Amino acid sequence: MGQGIQDPSQIKQTQKIQEEAIKKAAQKAMQDIQNARKDEIEKNQAKARQETAREKMQKQTPYKSGGRFGGFKAGGIASKKPKKKKVMKRGGLASKK
Repeated sequence: MGQGIQDPSQIKQTQKIQEEAIKKAAQKAMQDIQNARKDEIEKNQAKARQETAREKMQKQTPYKSGGRFGGFKAGGIASKKPKKKKVMKRGGLASKK
């Protein structure tokens, strides 16, 4: 049947031990959260650096990647759409009424 009757000093000691364990667990949890945030920030910064490096490389090369001869420059004749033909109205030069 259980432990029986305990001395009040033993009860206080066990409570202190439990409180210290709870504090340590809370501190460890906070530390883990902070470490996770730092890792996430570092990953985001690395990704941003990688994207800026990629953008710099794209600005340096005048041609788009791909193709056998390096592709075409952006814009120019290849990207223009043909003009829409004007449609003559029905009825000739003037209305007959």
